[in-house]
Amino acid sequence: MKRLWRLLSGVAALMVALMATARAVGAAQTSPYAAYFSAPDGAPCATPCLFGVQPTHLALAPIVKLLQAHPLTASGDQGLFNDDLAVFGSDQFTIIVSQASDPVMFVTLLEPLPLGEVLAAFGAPETTFFERTRRGINQTLLCDGGRLLIEVWHQSAATHNSPYAHVVRLGVATRGFNQRNTSPWRGLGALKP
Repeated sequence: MKRLWRLLSGVAALMVALMATARAVGAAQTSPYAAYFSAPDGAPCATPCLFGVQPTHLALAPIVKLLQAHPLTASGDQGLFNDDLAVFGSDQFTIIVSQASDPVMFVTLLEPLPLGEVLAAFGAPETTFFERTRRGINQTLLCDGGRLLIEVWHQSAATHNSPYAHVVRLGVATRGFNQRNTSPWRGLGALKP
């Protein structure tokens, strides 16, 4: 009986050591999505940002310079249509920067990002609102006083939000997005449209 207890204790200790090693290796690796939320030089931003653009940027020209210097956006298609609109594109996303009144940047993701990765970069949202469509449920999350936008798409049969939910659009605005008809965000879990 003592041999059985020693064997079980040894197996348990081995499992604990393997789990600790796996967690340490996982924590040491950077996210494959980290470049989306970093400055053009690859350094993390001091406050939440998207391709180096932060809600504090107040003019189109500096935003365009940041996007032209960022490794993910510099090599794609670029167009400056006038003093109020710029477009950047690649096979992973399309970026539209507009300055009709206040600078606003929208990123439409052609390859969705996991919600958990975006929340790790932007922080927890304060408010949310839902819109039901024929294709499913669109959930919009607003962070940083409404200046950062995360749009998540869920299948129409979805009942819960998860860190793996597909983020299809991100936005940055200097004055903030419209927060009418929003409700407090209650975290990951049951969807309550």
